[in-house]
Amino acid sequence: CGSKTTFEIVEDEFGGANKELGSHNVGDSLSIAYTINNTGDNNLLIKRVEPGCSCTVGTFTEEPIEPGKSGEIMLNYNVVLENDSFQKTAEVYANVEGGMFEISFRGYGADDSTDSVSTDPVVDEVALDSLTMQNDSVATNQ
Repeated sequence: CGSKTTFEIVEDEFGGANKELGSHNVGDSLSIAYTINNTGDNNLLIKRVEPGCSCTVGTFTEEPIEPGKSGEIMLNYNVVLENDSFQKTAEVYANVEGGMFEISFRGYGADDSTDSVSTDPVVDEVALDSLTMQNDSVATNQ
């Protein structure tokens, strides 16, 4: 029952536990996925996710994650500051050593009058599951 287990956060094109998201227009709604592999011998139980501010909302796999299986934590954030960087952190409480670990993401809120969403070509390829952008008011060059 109170046993600790081990885990790893899967690296993707934006990073692992600390994601680099590049530039996004003000008003963009970002969904940042963190895949967690249970590398231990016990079920991994995520108890809660506490973002550092009310501007970020976290959801997570609520079922026990069996050894060798994966779960997901999703942080949702709306870009609100123009021409300014953002960095957000969330504490994840689970049956791991120390009882919790942190995940974070950072990026830059660009002037929404620009034609390009990002100068980073990796961020423009948002078709992958790790980042979803929703913005009906800004046309982007593809």
